[in-house]
Amino acid sequence: MKLLNRFRTVPYKLFLSFTVLIVLTTLIVGTTSSIYFTSNFNEEIENIHADMLSHTSEMIDTNILQKAEKVYVDLAMNPDLAFLFDNPIEGNTAKILDAQRSLNNAVRLYPDLLESISVYYQKNQIVLSSQQGITYLNDSTEKIIVDTNWIRQMDQSKSTGMWIGTRLVAADLGGNTGGAKLFTYVRTYPFAVTAERAQGYIAVNMKESALNSVIRSKSSADRGQLFIIDRQGEVISSDNSHSLRESVSPATLESMFRSGDTMDSFIDEEDGARSFVSHTTLFTTGWKLVKITSVEQFYKKSSSIQRTLIIICLIAVAVGLALANLFTVNLYNPLKALLQSLRQSFGPAVHTPTGKTLNEYTLINETIRSLSVKMTELETTVEENRPVIKHHFVSDWLLRANGTREEWEEQLNYLQINMGGPFYCALLIQFDERRFDALQMENKQIIIYNLIRELETIELDGLKCLAVSSSETSISVIANAHSPDDADLHAAIRQVRAYASQHFLMEPNAASGSWTGEPLHLRHSYREAQDYMSFSYFHPELSWFPDAVFREKEWNTGPFPDTLNRRFEETLKERDYSGALAVIQEAVQELKTGMYPAEQSHVYWKSFVAVYHAFVKGAHLKSEDILSEEKIRQFQNIGNIDEFQEWLAQVVRLTFAYMDDRSLNRSAEIVERVKTYIQQHLDRDLSLNAVAEQVHLNASYVSQLFKEESGINFVDYVTKLRMEKAAELILTTAMTLEQIAEQIGYNSATYLIKKFKQTFGVTPKTYKYNHTLSGSE
Repeated sequence: MKLLNRFRTVPYKLFLSFTVLIVLTTLIVGTTSSIYFTSNFNEEIENIHADMLSHTSEMIDTNILQKAEKVYVDLAMNPDLAFLFDNPIEGNTAKILDAQRSLNNAVRLYPDLLESISVYYQKNQIVLSSQQGITYLNDSTEKIIVDTNWIRQMDQSKSTGMWIGTRLVAADLGGNTGGAKLFTYVRTYPFAVTAERAQGYIAVNMKESALNSVIRSKSSADRGQLFIIDRQGEVISSDNSHSLRESVSPATLESMFRSGDTMDSFIDEEDGARSFVSHTTLFTTGWKLVKITSVEQFYKKSSSIQRTLIIICLIAVAVGLALANLFTVNLYNPLKALLQSLRQSFGPAVHTPTGKTLNEYTLINETIRSLSVKMTELETTVEENRPVIKHHFVSDWLLRANGTREEWEEQLNYLQINMGGPFYCALLIQFDERRFDALQMENKQIIIYNLIRELETIELDGLKCLAVSSSETSISVIANAHSPDDADLHAAIRQVRAYASQHFLMEPNAASGSWTGEPLHLRHSYREAQDYMSFSYFHPELSWFPDAVFREKEWNTGPFPDTLNRRFEETLKERDYSGALAVIQEAVQELKTGMYPAEQSHVYWKSFVAVYHAFVKGAHLKSEDILSEEKIRQFQNIGNIDEFQEWLAQVVRLTFAYMDDRSLNRSAEIVERVKTYIQQHLDRDLSLNAVAEQVHLNASYVSQLFKEESGINFVDYVTKLRMEKAAELILTTAMTLEQIAEQIGYNSATYLIKKFKQTFGVTPKTYKYNHTLSGSE
């Protein structure tokens, strides 16, 4: 009875009340914390998993796949390799050696990545390899010792290029040497033509170990298996020897490739085993990078969190019980502990003012007031930096866009920006760099600032613009509208151009990318706008470059007309200024009206300058002797194709005039160069066309000049030297007539005997006998 009465006392009731409250609070907090932290930790693991996969795919694309494409581009532009696509291999041994040397040099640039490079010359039916050298495919007597499967696959694909998955390729198909696991990048030559129209293919054979080293560097034993697979589900490379089909069902493999290029993760269950599967697409090849981890292994660390929370809850209950007893004895202790905690956290903010006596509640109130003042100051600072925050917001979404739709909405709300339309588009506004560079930095900033303000205050139905400065001469814009229509966008651009013209005497160009319903895709639209802006060089008469007009040009892969380059080269050799000017004008018109990408158009147009330089070099001239410093500065400041056309036409005219002034004194020099070449290359093709090509002159002009300067016909001179060389070899060596014929450039001993008898009146045998007989006497 006394015990029951004691439990009815206030201290025991307080203790019981505190105990119940602490236990319930601990259970609720512990359960909530377990759910919350476990969920967030698992989500964080999944994000880290996805980031690792994304980073790995970027490393593979950048460090391996794009390097292969770069090697192809370098080789496709290599003149030594290109020579054998159009010329026979007979008599071109030096060219073959030069081509193989170029292949070996390319392999040595990336020894850890490249195994070998092979070039298939369709016209000559040969394969030139950096490892095995030259292989004749049409010679039934010769055993094929190189891998030619890639040629058949490329023929069947009828495409411009393809990636061939990992396979075991023997170092020598004809021997017993071991092989290497390789994957191959094959591309047609010339660039961007399909297999049916190609002159051949270039195959870059890469080591599977390069892929494997990247995969293994990003993999760990407790994080599952990492694979690269092709569209047939075959493994290109992996971090272990397990089969992909042992871990993922065929249906799952098929669904991964149907999901497109986006990153995706899901739980897969096969024969009772549950696995966490993440995958992404390697943009360059279309292959999939797949990460597979058992669910139990993937989320095992979250179990330790749950156990830790249980221990913490038990400790909290024990501490709570002790505190309940303490609270019962002294109710003041919680308030004292709170005040002490505030003093430790905020220091002077909770100290008692001098000359005043404040109780604990007043001190707490003063602390809150002080913190409120500091919060106001912080909000003011954030408001002052809002333009900087907006700049980072626009730049991040146009250049990277790695966030989520929720982050997009959150950042818009923070900036107090309302974009009500469902469609988005990236816009690039670009000033003329030459005119803009002449301005002072302060004036540049004023112009940029005012145009940004004009863009963001445009009042058009349904169109909203968010603009920032992306460089000293350009403005990047996110446009938002209720419909994907360029009409309002075009009206806004005209309004901005009119404003810039009226106030600053500037008329900037503008380019817009494609419309998208997802702000996460704005970076693609912005990249398109940057690509379309490149067309301003070829269309100086235009000021707006929209996606609807220039998308087809930018994505076209058709070949350029190579006849114009050859015609330009021919007119230079013939010194036909009118013809050269006509070819230049025709090329400019073709680039303006044809469906060619901007980047490739720049390369094609600059090839005309390369043809000119080759002509000047072949004529043994120096550009600095022909062109003044002013003319060279004009080239460096060329802003569009019309200026380029005018400059190139003037340069050709100046070059022809300079050559005409020198031609009176160069005839003897040219003939001497021709004679020297003939004397040093008796074993090669010494036809008039071949020799004229070596001195970069017209064949008929060389023939006429040779006759006038030397008094002998070109062909007779060549025959004379060859016969003299043949007579010398007959008398001084033991070589056969076939060997001597080869040494002086004849195809057969019969022809040698015929020409020898026409020259000396006797056969080689009789000639040697007579000479021996006269020497003995």
